[in-house]
Amino acid sequence: MRGRFARSAQSEGIAAYSVQIGRRLRARRTHLGLSINSVARKLGIGADQYRAYETGARLAPKLLLTRIAGYFGVPTLWLLSNLAPKADAQKVPRQRSRYQVATPEDRVNYLTKAFCKLDLERQQELLAVAGALAHNKW
Repeated sequence: MRGRFARSAQSEGIAAYSVQIGRRLRARRTHLGLSINSVARKLGIGADQYRAYETGARLAPKLLLTRIAGYFGVPTLWLLSNLAPKADAQKVPRQRSRYQVATPEDRVNYLTKAFCKLDLERQQELLAVAGALAHNKW
């Protein structure tokens, strides 16, 4: 009985990861305005197979996740970072990831809050840096 329970708990953990990765895949795909069919075609897999990755019904192989991340223009780590089932989240302290702020909306909110904490001089400096970065002058 013990072995069966351990495999069941492990399966539940993998399923939780699959769902979380799938949510990120879907969020990025929709943000880019891409269809499931176009992404699947680009990756050389069937639309049903890709849909299973987005819904969390299947866990995409690591190599395929790397290809998807490249196609979506995000680091693979973004797809995989800070993924922990809710039960484990209380036991294991989360480490800060370099890609902590995942969605465009989260990034805008984070930047807005940080920007408002700066004094006027620092805000002007940051705007100059942002302008240079946007025009590849950095």
